[in-house]
Amino acid sequence: MVYGQVVGTKELLPWSYMDAHINMSYCTPCGFRFLASNYRGVTQHNQFEQTEDLIGKVEITPAEVAEQLLKDSDPNNALGGLIEGFFFFFFYM
Repeated sequence: MVYGQVVGTKELLPWSYMDAHINMSYCTPCGFRFLASNYRGVTQHNQFEQTEDLIGKVEITPAEVAEQLLKDSDPNNALGGLIEGFFFFFFYM
């Protein structure tokens, strides 16, 4: 290879990796409690029950839940934003 030459992805990856799909599951109530504990340090909250009910109705990934939890350092605001996000996913997705 010559210095400065552009190399396409076909040269970088073997053909068997080109079509690999990763199946990821959606967040569960147990996963939500784990994320809330890790990211906000909250193990019990009065909004947990409502949040867990909504998680069962909405297909949301753990990454999206973590993103919402990290938007605010106050657990009340973070969980409130997460509930608002659930309504957005439920009605607009």
